[in-house]
Amino acid sequence: MAIQMRRGLYADFDPSKMTPGEWGVSIDSDTSKHVIWMCFSPGFTKRMGTYEDFSADIQTILEPYILEMESSVTSCATSETNASTSESNALVSETNSNAYATSSRSYAVGDTASRTGESTDNSKYYSEQAENYHSLITDAISANIPTFIIDENMHLISTGGTITFSLNAENHLLWEVTV
Repeated sequence: MAIQMRRGLYADFDPSKMTPGEWGVSIDSDTSKHVIWMCFSPGFTKRMGTYEDFSADIQTILEPYILEMESSVTSCATSETNASTSESNALVSETNSNAYATSSRSYAVGDTASRTGESTDNSKYYSEQAENYHSLITDAISANIPTFIIDENMHLISTGGTITFSLNAENHLLWEVTV
């Protein structure tokens, strides 16, 4: 059996005239009409594609994912900055806690004969403030802050921290850090 291949203008292509196993090629001068077909059975042909045909389509398909990844990396950097700020705030809170504890002790330990209702109220206030700052410090110190890196395959890798991943209705990856 001879190898068959049809060629001609794009506008003249008629799949019903091709035979199974036959190739059809348009040879128009307009490059947007350079097309290749393959006949699998009488009247049933498929249009074939090349790397050049698909490269622009692949870029269009991948672009939203690349933008989402860049957004995730930016969010990770923001989370890291926020964690650093929280650490700084914890240090300030520790300083304030120590100051309130010292003030509370001075009111509580002072001369009991000269202590008025105001000094007792102040002692209670400073004691409560010391407890609040102690709680903030404990929370900040015990936080397990995540670290993110992107490996050579452009995969986002997380270590440490608690991260919750989920997919929304549009199948977009959502994540949140719980500290």
